[in-house]
Amino acid sequence: MEVVITTRHGNIDGKIEELIRNKAEKISHFYEKINRVTITIDLREAIADKIEIAVHVEHKHDIVASAENGEILSVFEAALDRLKLQITRHKEKIQDHRRDPSHKDHSSV
Repeated sequence: MEVVITTRHGNIDGKIEELIRNKAEKISHFYEKINRVTITIDLREAIADKIEIAVHVEHKHDIVASAENGEILSVFEAALDRLKLQITRHKEKIQDHRRDPSHKDHSSV
């Protein structure tokens, strides 16, 4: 899985970038069909104005979550929590779809 971190209007500390990268790599524990994670951080004086996390999932469009205004790691955690919820819903939707009985299994009354 590829993790891409980009910043706008500044740079982030190497330690913070490494923490973000490590947490982003753990997203694959929720869903194994993730190909790429793209994290975009908009900065304003060492404060994250907005963090957007986009996940490219196999056979699906990107799943995107974002959070705004605060300390970089806390905003990232908020966006990550939203993303995990979306991934979980997507995974459940796929699993439920496969478990639905087919039209042939319904007996006619």
